[in-house]
Amino acid sequence: MRLSVAVFTGLVAGLVGCVNPQTARPQIAEEPVEKDAVPTVGSKTEVGNVTPLPAYGIGLVIGLSGTGSTPPAGDLRTQLERSLTAAGYNAKEMLDDPARAVSMVQVSAKIPAGCRVGDSLEDVTITLPDGSKTTSLKGGYLVPCDLITAASAADVRAALQAAGFARNNRPAGGGVLRGNVVGRAEGALITGRIVQAEPGQKIDTDETTASLMAQIWEGPVSRLPRPYTFELVSKDQRPGLALEIAERLNAAFGQQGYDRKPVADAKAVKPAPVVLVQVPPMYRHNHYRFLLVARHVPLVPVGPDHPYRKRLEQELLDPTTCIQAAVKLEALGIESRKALRVGLESDSPWVRFASAEALAYLGQTDGTAELADLAARHPGVRYHCLKALAALDDAASTLKLTDLMASGDPSLRYGAFAALRVADPKCDAVRGHLAATRGFHVHRVAPGSAGIVHVSSHERAEVVIFGDGGKLTGPFNLPIGNQYTVSVAAGGAEAVIAKVVATPDGAAVTKKTCRPDLGTVLLTLGEMGAGYHEAIEFCRRSDQAKVLGGPLVRDALPPGLGVPDLARIARIDPTGEKADTEVVRIGQSDITGENESLILPTEADAMQKPVVQERTPLNRDPGRLFGPRRSGDDGPVEPAPQETGPARNRDPGHLIGKI
Repeated sequence: MRLSVAVFTGLVAGLVGCVNPQTARPQIAEEPVEKDAVPTVGSKTEVGNVTPLPAYGIGLVIGLSGTGSTPPAGDLRTQLERSLTAAGYNAKEMLDDPARAVSMVQVSAKIPAGCRVGDSLEDVTITLPDGSKTTSLKGGYLVPCDLITAASAADVRAALQAAGFARNNRPAGGGVLRGNVVGRAEGALITGRIVQAEPGQKIDTDETTASLMAQIWEGPVSRLPRPYTFELVSKDQRPGLALEIAERLNAAFGQQGYDRKPVADAKAVKPAPVVLVQVPPMYRHNHYRFLLVARHVPLVPVGPDHPYRKRLEQELLDPTTCIQAAVKLEALGIESRKALRVGLESDSPWVRFASAEALAYLGQTDGTAELADLAARHPGVRYHCLKALAALDDAASTLKLTDLMASGDPSLRYGAFAALRVADPKCDAVRGHLAATRGFHVHRVAPGSAGIVHVSSHERAEVVIFGDGGKLTGPFNLPIGNQYTVSVAAGGAEAVIAKVVATPDGAAVTKKTCRPDLGTVLLTLGEMGAGYHEAIEFCRRSDQAKVLGGPLVRDALPPGLGVPDLARIARIDPTGEKADTEVVRIGQSDITGENESLILPTEADAMQKPVVQERTPLNRDPGRLFGPRRSGDDGPVEPAPQETGPARNRDPGHLIGKI
């Protein structure tokens, strides 16, 4: 059974994009009543459509080294043959490859909340269908695969009934209803376990099992825009309220939507009108900040002499209230820049931080130097400072981020690199090289600084070589997987990379030579067919052999505290030292909005001791890439679904924004 395009798209958005109770539902009940307060968008609405939308597909992986299999006859093969034929491939020839270089796979992904067409998908997982004879997906590449939505007939009937549709419009029977194409997945597979177990640790899955499941970190994109919804929940349901809210949001954010479209658009739908809201470009890497600020946009214009504005300007200069005041001044628009510039001159690091951050999201560069200095000195606000610098994306912020990449703290160095890369991928300071077609990147940055090598276990296949790191020193002879060996003689001026290839006449060895530095060796490995698995394996073995020319670190993104947590800590922590300690204790948390409150602390909180709640760690385990977890690592990964239909809702979150 197939639903119409319009009905199904709207229905699935309603089923899966429901309001998160931690994000929106408490907003009205807990909305503070303040002296000189004005009605705000947040006092009339709650934020909806915040849950990722699951999508699925049947695809073909190519490039396997004899570990694939011919798909058996059945519905899945028929579906795959049709999609390959429509794309111009010879489906039968590809699927019946005698060399076993291909495999039929199931693809699952999530369309993130707030995304636009062309934005990256989340959590793209590749699994084998039941009965597949494929023995490994290692080294594979997923050819372009359309992803669709799906929902059970029972859920669809319930949603249609709740929306007031007539009975004869509801689908009969059971089973799964196929939706529309909402995304496309393509790219190199990331499989296996890269870092071996530490002494005394037990591995609960072997390499063979790990290579039967894969992820794609780059390449899949959304074909469906998913704006947030601001849903009217107030008893005040007067006609035109949704339009009024849309107009106020557009005025506050300067009509700065993508494609010159307004940020907000009121829609008359049942049971109540909603406002569709897309994230403006300035907030594209920090959706949570946008939602927080948008909720504090007043429903009526606030002039320069309004008591509300005057009170906020006073509260900005008080370290105990500056975080909240800066957010609310940012919501008042560019007219707040004068007051925020005054805050930059404060003796309090909290006031300077709050003022500089708000100025950055208003597109003002006055606080650039302060943000860079605070990022270097205070780990408690580092996450927010780097994101604000990335939002600016101009010469002043680029220069500061480039300088921070040469610092001594790995978290600060890689955080600055990540911020600059997402702000301007073509910037010379972070530009890298793609290792042939194998889907991993090599970056050489911060020349002349102390050397370190950074590798990532999620989101992006990249090796970042800082400063003088990666200068390989012989002698060594390191095996990489089952096919490659890298060797450098004592005092040698070149590295020799050997690859063993199976042929009908037996094993054959091919060799290449290159300069003995990590970046060149990795790119040469890529040219010879190695993937990210082998790249990280070589980095690990070089580090263990102490020939890497610098320490090896991984996943060094700076952790962060939520804005409400910072506001509470600022009440009792005038120096910022408690925040610096607290962020280390909490570690990496999902503070991007889906699990973070949009409620700022009120004056009543001043009588209570601030408490930062520990959050569930992010799921950063794509197929057990870095071996068994150590104490404090993330929880177990849920296996990908083995049938077509809605998957379990895993929320991976982001640390350097929605990028």
